[in-house]
Amino acid sequence: MKELDFYGFPKSTQEDWIAQVKKDLKGKDFDEALVSKLWGEIEIAPMYFPEIKETDQMAFHKPSDLPGFSPRLWSNLVTVSVEDEAKANAEILELLNSGADGIILQTSGSPNLNQVLKDVMIEYIDIYFHPNGNPKELQDSIEAYLNSQENPKDKLSGGISWSPSSDLVKRGEVKLEFQLAADLIKFYEAYPGFNPLTIDFANYGEAGGTGFQELTFGLGELIELLDRVEGFDIRPRQVFENCGFLLSVGSDHFAEIAKLKAARKLISSLSSLYDFDFENDKIKLIATTSTFSKSLLDPHSNLIRQTYEAMSAILGGANSLWVKPAKGDKSDILSKRMARNVSNILKDESYLDKVMDPAAGSYYLDRLQQNIESNVQKALIELEEQGGWYGLYERGEIQQQIRENRLLAQNSILDQQMIKVGANKYKAGSEDQDSGSFETIEENPLQLSPTRATYLLEKETFKK
Repeated sequence: MKELDFYGFPKSTQEDWIAQVKKDLKGKDFDEALVSKLWGEIEIAPMYFPEIKETDQMAFHKPSDLPGFSPRLWSNLVTVSVEDEAKANAEILELLNSGADGIILQTSGSPNLNQVLKDVMIEYIDIYFHPNGNPKELQDSIEAYLNSQENPKDKLSGGISWSPSSDLVKRGEVKLEFQLAADLIKFYEAYPGFNPLTIDFANYGEAGGTGFQELTFGLGELIELLDRVEGFDIRPRQVFENCGFLLSVGSDHFAEIAKLKAARKLISSLSSLYDFDFENDKIKLIATTSTFSKSLLDPHSNLIRQTYEAMSAILGGANSLWVKPAKGDKSDILSKRMARNVSNILKDESYLDKVMDPAAGSYYLDRLQQNIESNVQKALIELEEQGGWYGLYERGEIQQQIRENRLLAQNSILDQQMIKVGANKYKAGSEDQDSGSFETIEENPLQLSPTRATYLLEKETFKK
């Protein structure tokens, strides 16, 4: 078939365009005038061309076994706090009948899961357990529940939001439970859809780190796990197949899409270094909307941020989407409902489920993804040369890097060098501000606590 040229203009190469731009700059330096940096690490060019090597279209998951499902699938997660078991069960059933198809159970101790999950058809949803403390007690509850079910091995899907380094990062407690991790892996190998471990990349982003730091330190944590559990007779293949990966999605829309796709590619590439091919469509990415990007000074703008962050997560390949309510744990029923419906609107009204990887083929996103992967790989080599993830974390060097970036972002908003709509520009009225949710954030030297980019501005505003 002969291709017709409808325009008749001569084709211009990359060199032609750059030469014209330099001419128009009238002596100004091309890089200084037009090239920016993402996260202080990755160059963003002003234009991209077909000469760039395109990345392949990604498969984020296997096709559905059931007929009639769209090409792109993800679960819509909501949280339920298990304090009163009967009330938690009633809440779960209501949520599953109101648009949710995945549950995050926040638990303490050993809840009676037969009561909590009564009448829940677990084969049709994802269940993630978020233990507030050591997961050993929770493990006993899960085992008791599974033993009471008929043929549960193919039904259970989801995971446990815990890893041996969880207590170290979230609470600053120096106690790495690699023996428990090995025990969990061995037990849940019989449940192929359930990941008993979760590498929490989001810890670094929620504490104020860049997307580059989130990927680097999250992968460093995974490498630490791979090396440590080997002493407990666990092979790398078992680790990859039993891990989920939680990432936060912030306000840089295109960068976050590329970050998630790069994360999937980097995890797959890492597996090959351990003589195991962990394919892209087997990796389970859980994406959560960012806490760091939100503001108590203008809660209404947070609703908009929720939506475009959720878009980034879906386009970037999240297998599960957790849209956090605007006011977190203090959210009212309406805020929770709005957060729950974001995923459904993007699926049923924006049709983001009709194409597996709609971002594939974009020159800009392809190059951005490639640059992220290249920079993270170099950073991982440096991290290992400096003693590995645990060595740097124990010395406080990782925390220092995160806190330096966090302070830079918070001061930029405080000084209005960075614009945050509703907070330091086009400010919301005091009657719209969520001053009741403001709490002073404290962390010990080893700990990384979630915070907000507007925290210093909030502190200055609410103390008046």
